[in-house]
Amino acid sequence: MAIGSKTGAALTFNPIKLVLDRAVVAHAPIFASEAISTTIQNGDLIQLTGANGVGKSTLLKAIAGFIPLHTGMLLYNHEENAQPQMVYLGTKSSFHQSYTVKQQLKLWHQTYTPPESINYYFNYFDLGPAQSSPIKHLSAGQKQRVALAKVFISNKSIWLLDEPFNNLDTSSRTQFAEIINDHLKKDGIVIYTSHEQIFGLSPRQVNLNPGSN
Repeated sequence: MAIGSKTGAALTFNPIKLVLDRAVVAHAPIFASEAISTTIQNGDLIQLTGANGVGKSTLLKAIAGFIPLHTGMLLYNHEENAQPQMVYLGTKSSFHQSYTVKQQLKLWHQTYTPPESINYYFNYFDLGPAQSSPIKHLSAGQKQRVALAKVFISNKSIWLLDEPFNNLDTSSRTQFAEIINDHLKKDGIVIYTSHEQIFGLSPRQVNLNPGSN
């Protein structure tokens, strides 16, 4: 089943500058990532690449503020430890498994107060037929669409997405790529991990493999 392709209310986000200065993430004694230095600004699409275990997901969590960098600095609009407007989607989404889809989306809708009605997001992510089903009974693809709905409902300027295309069919992948491109056109930022190239996306790649930068 496919995600809807109808665009939502136009938003333009404030100027954003996210700087990684010789940033290293580590899982001692297992690994220490390549030192990354890059600047990310409004409209940027960044794909973190590299071999399994090199630190892509760990770096994403560090940018989200969940864990500290091992060394180096993360600056947001030139301020260390500032809190930007971010939403994070991990590979293990934190659902209320006993909630119905409607209850979960309603909770997020009340939390983030987005510009569209809750019914808009049911239709947009093709979740209307499943809205009365407990999340624990959904297929993997349906659960992923619920998780992506949270990202869209959040109205945050920076999307941090760990393998966001997992479990989506080809049509849903193409249409979520369109959603990402719409977010970029509104001056949003998307930083994501993926082991593959997604049709319709043209990211700037940041490779965490040692010696790649």
